[in-house]
Amino acid sequence: MIVDGIVLTYEELWSRALEAASAIQEVTEVGSRVALLADNGVAYVTAYWGTLLAACTTVEISPSLGDGELGSQIESSDAALVLASEDHLARLEALGIDATPGESLSGSRSANEALPPISDEDLASIVHTSGTTGEVKGVCLSHHNLSAATDAIVQSFESASLGPGERFSGFLPLYYTYGKSILHVATALGAPIVFTNRIPTPAALFSLLAEQSITHLSLVPFLANQLLQLPDFARTGLPHLRRITIAGGALHPEKLEDLAQRFPNAVMPMYGLTEASTRVTAMPPSELAKRPESCGRPIAGVELRIIDDEIHVRGPNVCQGYFRDPALTAETVKDGWLRTGDLGRIDDEGYLTIVGRLKEMIKVLGESVSAASVEAAIAELPSVAEVAVTAMPDERSGEAIRAFVVPRSGEEVLKPEIRRHCATRLGKSRVPTEIHLVATLPKSGSGKVRKHLLAPPPE
Repeated sequence: MIVDGIVLTYEELWSRALEAASAIQEVTEVGSRVALLADNGVAYVTAYWGTLLAACTTVEISPSLGDGELGSQIESSDAALVLASEDHLARLEALGIDATPGESLSGSRSANEALPPISDEDLASIVHTSGTTGEVKGVCLSHHNLSAATDAIVQSFESASLGPGERFSGFLPLYYTYGKSILHVATALGAPIVFTNRIPTPAALFSLLAEQSITHLSLVPFLANQLLQLPDFARTGLPHLRRITIAGGALHPEKLEDLAQRFPNAVMPMYGLTEASTRVTAMPPSELAKRPESCGRPIAGVELRIIDDEIHVRGPNVCQGYFRDPALTAETVKDGWLRTGDLGRIDDEGYLTIVGRLKEMIKVLGESVSAASVEAAIAELPSVAEVAVTAMPDERSGEAIRAFVVPRSGEEVLKPEIRRHCATRLGKSRVPTEIHLVATLPKSGSGKVRKHLLAPPPE
């Protein structure tokens, strides 16, 4: 593990994780929930493994959240302990949340003491993801969910020239299941993983890939788009790079073709969601040219079916449900089948193609943002009568947020006010890129907004 030039062996990491587990055991009980708020780095990784070794459950918190949503996620998880890196402690204190520095976890028990037993079905992580209602959804992932997904991903990589000397990039956020899966896979292989605290600029990322001889690069569409703007981003400049996974949204076909030309037989589009422990399908690089619109076939142990155009998934990676929400769990997971909310088709050879979304989710910088959550925040402003939020294409972020706002009679709606409110309420990544003031919203006979008819007014 390499973080900003600091090198830790897996033995050293294991020792630190045991120390963290000891400290966590001293202040919690088995099965307690431990919230983690930190950027990528040693503190996050040791706190994460330490929490699991202590037979507790991690609660993944994104540092990019606005204060309201951050506090809501910690409160709704009923966390017994909050672990945070030094740079986030002051923020939590201002919110009235007690937190422990993640960098200084040290217990008094011997590292040789027996760890508490953990079963496959014990809850490992609660990962928050945006819902269509705008309410917090905590996805419950068991130890078996995570280990099964990890094993299956490794198998899919083995079919794509997994070899000696693997070296993984680790700049995607660890609170994000895609980023966390990289940690899991690299650890399972005993391979080095090079972390950066935050997503670097394209030029800095290119330099990092070259200097560290990275073999495995994991991208979301907006990062792929940025890297493709660098003329030197090609196998000739990165001779060690032999595998590039793309997930977290669809990359434009022309961009995907460009990437595949620069890195022949290396590009692997993938599809997944948090409720499936991040991964459902993977495309063998050798098949990409034949099926450029497909995201591949199911990973090992996973089954797919299409019901009324919606993709359903079954397998050991499917979550236990949603934290303290049995009604939503029953609605989403039935007889082991997960309703993804994504629309797709499966060809005769089992390859999946995504054709749309049943749920109103917007993929901003690889993260799912609920349109309803942005609508709810904007609707809080007294000057707003109605609001509808949609996705818009964006070369930098994959998708961006577009808001259509109907002012209250006689009220003046200020676009800067909307942006400030969304940034405070939801976080900067959920601020609309475009805001259009309109007289009315198009609706069906039942009064439902017909979002497909929304379009920016002509300039």
